[in-house]
Amino acid sequence: MVMYLIGYEGRGERPYDRLQEAIDQRGGVHLIDNLWALECDSDAASLRDWVHDMMDDDDAIIVMQLKNGNHWASRHLKTSVNDWLKTHI
Repeated sequence: MVMYLIGYEGRGERPYDRLQEAIDQRGGVHLIDNLWALECDSDAASLRDWVHDMMDDDDAIIVMQLKNGNHWASRHLKTSVNDWLKTHI
């Protein structure tokens, strides 16, 4: 399994509840606003395409692999999110 960071920006006014529910159902962790972490067996391009299927064509998407040992810093995140990051990254 590979850990990914998924970020998206809707350019329109449509709601993204379906996408958020789908990521959550796959065990995703909601970090902030439109930023999630998800562990899965897909490669980055396949995961990007899966996200795109639930978005509009002009919406922005980024998928990046996270690995143990990546450096990170945060400020004012929920304690549960910080704890998750400390455990997994």
